[in-house]
Amino acid sequence: MLGWRSLNLTDFDVALMVACASWMNLDAIVAQNPQKFPQAVFPIYSVETLLTVTQLEKTLLLSCANEEVISKNVQDRESNFSVIDLSQWSNNIFEQNWQTIEEVLGVANEPTFRSIKNNNLAPVRRARIIDFGMQLDETKVALIVTLVPQNSRETHINLQVAPTEKNYLPPNLEMTIYNEKKEAIIEAKSRQKDNWMQIEIGGETGDRFSIKLILQLAIFSQEFCL
Repeated sequence: MLGWRSLNLTDFDVALMVACASWMNLDAIVAQNPQKFPQAVFPIYSVETLLTVTQLEKTLLLSCANEEVISKNVQDRESNFSVIDLSQWSNNIFEQNWQTIEEVLGVANEPTFRSIKNNNLAPVRRARIIDFGMQLDETKVALIVTLVPQNSRETHINLQVAPTEKNYLPPNLEMTIYNEKKEAIIEAKSRQKDNWMQIEIGGETGDRFSIKLILQLAIFSQEFCL
């Protein structure tokens, strides 16, 4: 250990603290009286300064986390600018990330589906995972789209949101459907202990609509074409 006199400090206790800090390769010293360390080579913080710096660091970390969420949301929106052509689903052509209900939820977790008369035309169902990110404790839900053809032009669409890893949806999850003019036409919002929510709409070949899911700062949106 360095001798306290070699540090050019007149106070033995101060020199001892500096020598110990040097020997332990510390980054800084926190002291009740920082003015006693005029020649120290270490950053010297008062207790009040340390608390202020710690709070600033926490604020910065939170700000970075929020920026990460916002950045992720922007990337999600940009990645979802492509329109999903639902007419291809009847030909068993599905976009990436859209899987069977069993693959996403498992049979035991499959939500109840209210059947719509379909003149014996087979419905088509697909689901995908929506990840709202680490800012929301890695909250994930499943978006389920069921197409029920009525005839050669008309189709009923059932849009459901269900939990993937928990029994219930997160409360205050907003689900909004927009028409091709980007006008909101129907909305739903989850409550405490909702295990799924759904919206039903109808359309004809060539119609467009989009869905938006909002949970606090996180946003997911996707446009579809019949």
